[in-house]
Amino acid sequence: MCGTWSLVGIENDLPLVNAKTYQANYTNEWGVYHTYRLLKNITGMWCLQEIACQTDYQFSYQEMAEQAASVHAFLQEIDLNHNRFNNPKNMIEEIQAACRESGQPIPKTVGELVMCVYSNLARIYARELKQLEDLSGKTIDYLHVVGGGSNVSLLNQLTANLIGKEVIAGPGEATAIGNILVQMISVGEFENLSQARHWLASSSSFECYRPQI
Repeated sequence: MCGTWSLVGIENDLPLVNAKTYQANYTNEWGVYHTYRLLKNITGMWCLQEIACQTDYQFSYQEMAEQAASVHAFLQEIDLNHNRFNNPKNMIEEIQAACRESGQPIPKTVGELVMCVYSNLARIYARELKQLEDLSGKTIDYLHVVGGGSNVSLLNQLTANLIGKEVIAGPGEATAIGNILVQMISVGEFENLSQARHWLASSSSFECYRPQI
């Protein structure tokens, strides 16, 4: 799930509780129909929302992404999960300060700031995907992104490039759709979760991003 914040995880039949999951700050949430979601809350589009706000919403998020597309990726490496980015007085100045302190190029334009955020979100997703494989002992074949962030093509492509695996994006309104499907199961429109998911997969549009490097 990628929105203001991101959730990275996998679905299991049983909770996975041990010292490694504790130290990695992963939790087990009880899902529908006796499933468990091994997941971690990490940062998401919050930084972009703050950049938009502090530039007086001069550009739409689509326009911000278009400006970022003309900037080289991965010019800076900062930890967007650090507490300093949770609620700074000025997100733009905080990002610039983090780059200045570590001797990295300082992003100044909207495109440079947005690409800095996208690049480091992709890094976080790649890192957590690897950690999920280590914790679960499973090989994850692809990353499925749902929620509002699934519409950000540039971020999805950067992520696919870093993880070396396919990124499948959509649907954007995953929370609402999931709620509706569970209600439809409860009233007998679908026999079970598997049937509901099959219907959703066959009736929805998804974008696929394959590694380009």
